Amino acid sequence: MPEEDKPCPIPDLPRGPLCEYRQRAKFSWKALKQVLEDPNVIRIRYDVWQKLEREPLFAPLSSTLPVDQQKERAAKQVKRIAELKLDPQEIYSMDYKYRVRYLMSINEALHAVCPSMSVKIALGVGLFTNALLAMGSER
Repeated sequence: MPEEDKPCPIPDLPRGPLCEYRQRAKFSWKALKQVLEDPNVIRIRYDVWQKLEREPLFAPLSSTLPVDQQKERAAKQVKRIAELKLDPQEIYSMDYKYRVRYLMSINEALHAVCPSMSVKIALGVGLFTNALLAMGSER
């Protein structure tokens, strides 16, 4: 399916007091977003966000947890991310540039939900994995 024919992955904003002003706009903010960002990246982010919305572990907290509980929660979130398999296996057989962009898009979406978990994954998993992949050997 050509890129132009694919449906826009960006959901409509909820109805509210700003709807009147959005209807008066002389441009489509969704079209602008798709010009400024790669539609595939947008699609990846929204897929990640939709999966995380269904997970109670990623629900926003109403208060700040003690440090030990924050660490425990972040570890559980990282484990759950691995179980959700946000990155399909075939991504690792694709070219390096596409693979890195795909994984970065996932991490950007995770950062919007929980910045500490995003950093934990980027340093603990991504940095090590990318170091091995960049070595150019089959290790």
